[in-house]
Order: sequence, then structure tokens, then C-alpha cells
Amino acid sequence: MEKILDIGCGRNKIIGALGFDIDKSYNPDILHDLNIYPYPIKDKEFDKIYAKHVIEHVNDPTVFIQECYRILKPNGVLFVETPHFSSRVAYSEPDHKRFFSYFMFSSILSKIKFAR
Repeated sequence: MEKILDIGCGRNKIIGALGFDIDKSYNPDILHDLNIYPYPIKDKEFDKIYAKHVIEHVNDPTVFIQECYRILKPNGVLFVETPHFSSRVAYSEPDHKRFFSYFMFSSILSKIKFAR
């Protein structure tokens, strides 16, 4: 059975996943600030990680991706969803720290050492 983590789960946690959020009102399985590393999760614990509309809120997206990689099992999958910089949604929340494009992700990924 796959072990799935829903980072920033909010009220709509993925069915069958462990929820990870900073807001205790969402009743997450893991209550933790995404900007404090390392996460209280052991290495190589999850098969899949979902981070929907989260990366634009973290202080350092490169460190965030590295931390997700640390807790993914070998051949695990990380799903990241964020508004494109050209979308009005990207500018709709004052808590968004960055705006993303393909080139931003390419730059972030080029800085990470993906080796086991």
C-alpha cells in the first residue's frame, strides 16, 4: 500500500493521505511549520507527496524541494501545483512569496543534487 503525504492539506486532504499543515484548525496528522527544517518525518518514508498551492508560500522553494526529496522513497513522486505567474490567481493572495514559471522550476531543480 502506498504511503502518501498531503503537504498543506488544508480542509481538503487527499483521501488516504497523511495531512501536513501549520493550521491546527484543519486537524492535520502532522502539525508543523513548512519553513522549519527538517520536517518531523524520517528519511524515505513516502511513496507520493502532494504539495498543491504550497510552494508559493514557503521562504525557500529550493530547500522545500530538497526536504520533500529527503522524505520520498527511492522512485517516489512529488506533485507540485502552483499558479503560473501569468495567472491572476498568482497575485490574489498577499501571502504568496514568489511567482512561478517553467523557468523558475528548472532553476530550482538545477540546484538540487538528486542522488541516493
